[in-house]
Amino acid sequence: MVYMVQGSFSRGEVAPELHNTQHLQAYSSSVAEALNAVVLKRGGIRRRGGTKFIGEVKYSDRKTILIPFSFSTEQTYMLEVGHLYFRVYQSGGRVGAVEVVTPYAEDDIGKLVFTQQRDTIFLTDGTHKPRKILRMSDIDWETNALKFSNGPYLEQNTTGTSLTPSGTGHATPVMTNDVATEGVAHDDVSAFSGNAYNLFDLNRATTLKGNKRNEGFISFTYTPGGSPSFNKVVDGYYIVSAGRALRSPISWRFEGYDGTGWITLDTQTSVTDWQGLDTKFFNFANTTAYEAYRIFYFDIGGDTEEFQLAELGFHEAAAFQTPVNLTASSVIGINEDQGFLASDVGRSISFIAEDGLARALEIVTVVSSTVVTIIIHDQALPSLSASTRWKLGAWSDETGWPKLNGFFKERLSFAATEEEPTTVWMSVSQDFINFKQSLPLLATDALSLEILSKEVNDIQWLVEDEELICGTSKTVRRIGKTSSNAAFGPTNVEQKRATSVGANRVQPFSIGTTVLYLGRFGQKLLELVYSFDVNGYVSQDVSAFSNHLFDAGVIGGAYQEYPDSTLWMYDSAGKGLSFTYVREQEIFGFCQHDFGGKVESQASISTATEDELWMIVNRTIDGQTVRYIEVLQYPFNGADKAQEDAWHLDCAAQYNGAPANEISGLDHLEGETVGLHADGAYLGTVIVTGGVVNLPNEQTASKILVGLPFTTRVKLLKPPRQTQEGSALGLSMKPDNVYVSVFETGTLLIGSDTSGPDGDKLLDEIIFHEDGDLAGPVPLKTKTYKTSPPIRWEDDGQLVVEAQNTQPMTLVSINLNLDGEP
Repeated sequence: MVYMVQGSFSRGEVAPELHNTQHLQAYSSSVAEALNAVVLKRGGIRRRGGTKFIGEVKYSDRKTILIPFSFSTEQTYMLEVGHLYFRVYQSGGRVGAVEVVTPYAEDDIGKLVFTQQRDTIFLTDGTHKPRKILRMSDIDWETNALKFSNGPYLEQNTTGTSLTPSGTGHATPVMTNDVATEGVAHDDVSAFSGNAYNLFDLNRATTLKGNKRNEGFISFTYTPGGSPSFNKVVDGYYIVSAGRALRSPISWRFEGYDGTGWITLDTQTSVTDWQGLDTKFFNFANTTAYEAYRIFYFDIGGDTEEFQLAELGFHEAAAFQTPVNLTASSVIGINEDQGFLASDVGRSISFIAEDGLARALEIVTVVSSTVVTIIIHDQALPSLSASTRWKLGAWSDETGWPKLNGFFKERLSFAATEEEPTTVWMSVSQDFINFKQSLPLLATDALSLEILSKEVNDIQWLVEDEELICGTSKTVRRIGKTSSNAAFGPTNVEQKRATSVGANRVQPFSIGTTVLYLGRFGQKLLELVYSFDVNGYVSQDVSAFSNHLFDAGVIGGAYQEYPDSTLWMYDSAGKGLSFTYVREQEIFGFCQHDFGGKVESQASISTATEDELWMIVNRTIDGQTVRYIEVLQYPFNGADKAQEDAWHLDCAAQYNGAPANEISGLDHLEGETVGLHADGAYLGTVIVTGGVVNLPNEQTASKILVGLPFTTRVKLLKPPRQTQEGSALGLSMKPDNVYVSVFETGTLLIGSDTSGPDGDKLLDEIIFHEDGDLAGPVPLKTKTYKTSPPIRWEDDGQLVVEAQNTQPMTLVSINLNLDGEP
């Protein structure tokens, strides 16, 4: 007699080549087959829930995806993103008539990568300019292209092509006297050797001098009555010191006059690091056109009695500028020598002016291959001089748009264009659309870096952790700090290899402190985890024992933390997979799933009560191809659900009301054979006709579930051949007695995988109605059953357990007493 105890199913289904490897430690917690079941985080195995029908996608003949949106546990949504649109859903169904137009065609949506920050989702696909989806309320949503400022940029021009602007972006004219048509320059500095207009003449050689005073001002007042108004909106300024820096102000206010008084727009104190002919830039937020602007200083540094400045530049806010021309001397170096293209509208140019500092120019229109109109961001130009030092924006229709995005250290990060597939760009800290780099560099500045590799390995995904993890097609690298004592930024950044095992484009799954990702061809699931033994990350194949489930290549998935820490996946054939992953308890359980159609998208959202797994399933209904949005239902739990709440039918709809015999509204299952779960009892199957079904024998029920039946099936491995009584090698095995421990389980079948004389599988139902209780639901049992199932010697001791109706099933353990014969 051989005794076998299967007290855990924590490894789930293992590959066929391991079905006789009794020497492996994992053998005793594995099964040969686990269909439509889920390994529990405590080691048992349970029948999965069925799916709830939510609705049909807009275009059933086109692929569609799901994108989750969780603002809080009380405000969670699922977006149906299809050909040139998206719709909004919540658990109860579609939200009103919300439908928003997008630029993403059917071929684009499968490439979409998204990340969320509060009420905004950021989207990239490599073909279109990155966009955002904004939620204003449940029924008010919109999408817009992101408008980037100041980069990022390609490498600096190395040709002789120069760019010449026809305007500077100054809010004041080039002055040749204190008075001009547009306005008047004025100051209250005494003992002039120059005039106020010298600060607005774009000439550093001319200065404004005066006696040192405790306070004073330099102003520009616009002439009233201009048509259009001469008044300008100013949002920045620069100050150029004279040759002797100690004569510069060190504390001041920048103010605007609104007709009644001076409004402080910016204040600077203790600016003491002046150098000779030094330029300092200052910006502030402003959308008001004031009648006058001034710098009111109240502290002058140095040991001299003389005050002196060379230039002031007031920047007109870019949104209010009239575009000016920018003329190239040649097409060489511009868009691979094509010159400016129509697709360059909106693109930035970093223009390094004669003062050595870069300004961001935005292309507004393309006039010709050598002429564009521009607006000037951030700060005004010091002159109209040409420059050969310029950089084109890194992203465009010509060079490609980022394929990836993600957050890291309060920066919005992008990666991988067609032209630069190995580059990562990170925004200014806490300013997600700004890619400015200062001179000298600041810790908060934007940064870009190329992933180091012997080969050009495209970046596949980005994951935020303590470091930014970058998966490529051949390796995984991490980007972090050089020094742990300083802030992360362009002056404190390094990259290292995390592992040499590459990845595919499926976005990875962060589970606790671990990252799970798919291998290059989607045929293995890898665990990226930090190891103190090697003082770095290691990558392990957690799917090695179940590699047969990955033959078709996994192409998507979603993580459902509750109730059992389950990673759901689907492959290129539409087959579903689940992986229960609790690393600290050594739970690594795979199961396969047949949802009666092809799974084409999965996404998970966390609500106030549960984690929901949503899917798009491609089904054939009444001979037609349809794509349905469905939500996987939570497994039955008798502690908080009645038996009539059990949900073990797919694509199902539920009636809940007065006792009824006829159920309508089932058009989505027209012509299909469906199962009936009525007030907790399984009533068999019927065919949907005209969107209607009737309960058999004129029965009525108050809670009726109608959907597609599925079978849950667990097949044990062969019993081990090494026992306490010695080796059983060479013996055939046949169970004499089987003890099945179950939890909250209705009827189930147990027996053989082979067929009997009539061609049917040898499966016996082992849990029946109690004596005298033949009507109503099958009572759910939590107990251990003893049975002698119909298994033959040819089955070699392998046991099959199935649940075929609408009742819950949870296996806790199985004990077998086996006879052996030569």
